[in-house]
Amino acid sequence: MRLNHYLRPLSLAFLAFISTSTYAMQAPQQEIASDNTLNEVKSSFFDEFLLSEQVKLSGYTKVYIQQPSVEFDKRWLREHRTKVSRNYKKNITERYGKLLREQIQKAFEEQGNYTFVDQIPTTDDVLIVSANISKLDIHGPDYNGFVRQFVIRAGDATLDVTLSSKDGKSLAKFKDHRQTFERGFLLRPELTTRGLNQRDFRLLMAKWSKNMVEHIAMN
Repeated sequence: MRLNHYLRPLSLAFLAFISTSTYAMQAPQQEIASDNTLNEVKSSFFDEFLLSEQVKLSGYTKVYIQQPSVEFDKRWLREHRTKVSRNYKKNITERYGKLLREQIQKAFEEQGNYTFVDQIPTTDDVLIVSANISKLDIHGPDYNGFVRQFVIRAGDATLDVTLSSKDGKSLAKFKDHRQTFERGFLLRPELTTRGLNQRDFRLLMAKWSKNMVEHIAMN
């Protein structure tokens, strides 16, 4: 009886600690999910599409595209840390960032009725596009030395885009993880090169950009 007398308060205290710890761990997720005034909208293409009800995206005619950032997947970096050079990683992140910006601008141009600005105006309304690629996984990178590599796909990556106004208010967010197109027939691996990898990722970026601009035009 005396042992139970001491264990009961201890058990209650332990349960209280577990409950408090669980709440503390979940709180950041709830904060992110609420995301101020953005609401989730169903999208047949993007994994996640958040939109503000207070602003009409299709009303913007001026666009400022920030230079996108690109990051390799952490698992990819660990796996290839001794197989690829630093210059290769640096060149890829810089080149793919430029490619993404080019594809986003091209998608707006094809949609029409958009003017591009080189800096954020202080007086006019402008749609600011902040895009980045993360978890970049190139299945057949350029190894140190001559190594022939065969792949079915160039790889996969995650796109994150935030659309905001000049005062920093978030208007919409897009997120999507997607693979590049399949190569060859019957899933047979084919010899790859840096140029082919870039081509396939450029096509993926074009698809992301086109669908994003279409979402903007419809909202």
